[in-house]
Amino acid sequence: MMLGTYLQRMLKHPAVLTTVLMGSGGVASMLANILYAKQLLAEDFGRLVIMQAIAFVAMGLLPMGFESLIARREVHAPLFVIRRVIAAGTAMALAILILGSWLIVGNTDIAIFIFFAGVSGASIRLFAAIEQSKMNFVRTQIVTQSPPFIFLAFACCHLMLGLRSWHEAGVAYALSFALGALIGYIIVRRHEVSTIPDQNYREMTIRALALIGILASILLLNQLPLFVAAGVLSLKEVGALGLAITLVVSPFRLLSHGVGYTLVPRMAGCENRASRRKMLVHEFLFAIGMGLPGAVALLVLVPPFVAFVFNDQYEISHGLVVSLIVLGLIRLITAVILAAINAVADAKVLHLSNLIGWASALIAAGCAFALSRYGASGIVSGVAMGWAARIGLSSLLLMKEVRD
Repeated sequence: MMLGTYLQRMLKHPAVLTTVLMGSGGVASMLANILYAKQLLAEDFGRLVIMQAIAFVAMGLLPMGFESLIARREVHAPLFVIRRVIAAGTAMALAILILGSWLIVGNTDIAIFIFFAGVSGASIRLFAAIEQSKMNFVRTQIVTQSPPFIFLAFACCHLMLGLRSWHEAGVAYALSFALGALIGYIIVRRHEVSTIPDQNYREMTIRALALIGILASILLLNQLPLFVAAGVLSLKEVGALGLAITLVVSPFRLLSHGVGYTLVPRMAGCENRASRRKMLVHEFLFAIGMGLPGAVALLVLVPPFVAFVFNDQYEISHGLVVSLIVLGLIRLITAVILAAINAVADAKVLHLSNLIGWASALIAAGCAFALSRYGASGIVSGVAMGWAARIGLSSLLLMKEVRD
């Protein structure tokens, strides 16, 4: 009886539908990467996942924090503001992405893929923020989850045509986000009137940049295992790590995003600190209740799946799987804390959260490099230490915002 009641409460949680919708896109992205991992050489798949990591960071940075302001309902006439943000972000994106691709991959010919994917992905984040601010979570996920399905369609086409070049996979990745941005614009344009805001754009930019620092450190921590691995491991080992992250961390990332998308507007609407505390406790219990069973399933299923599908193409140890599961659980808890801070904190607390984020990133990078002698599992364990530090320090900030 108690188990049935518990399951009913879990299924009624607003993050469940969001996670299911995100999960469909996540599964599509996972399948696409699995198909490319099977088609490409391990070294070429390593190049592809590094390219995706750079593009993912660009997608988060180019909106310059405005997606957080829009989600918090602090921006009037968001469609007008989005056009200005995209123009400003695009102007500075190309040089940054060329530099990043050359430094990390050692090859500038993929910079154009990263540029189009980054700008398009940034546009998608901004369009989705408009729907998120209206608590239209279904339309939000339609906007954000269209690129993975397009990417999967390209992967299937490449499989049928026998195309085995990572350049073709890079083109497919960029086009997926470009088409997704077009879909997002069409959806938002149908439900949003483009008017000129009555706000000071400079003041909005200052508030947005305070938020972008927090996001930037999260993006760095998210991709840090691949960035460190690219510097100390072979491309074949990077490819194996990328595949392991796809299989193990992706489910936790989807659940984290589902919690974050729904918690920010709901907690921002709480009338007092007591209701904030109640909601926060509920979110933690939900995250743990969903995360632990998933961790056990991944520990049991991932190693035999890799052995069956890829044979000896990739070497993924049990130690690496365990390290990634621990990292995924830590990231899930962090998502709840940071979403709550983003919803209720003032400018001073956001600044402190920004500093904590960068301190945690430095800790993670230092630990990852120090433990890199133990291979990919050591790198992941080092990054997990940085995430754990962020949990502890961010929790102290959040407690001040919810205590009487």
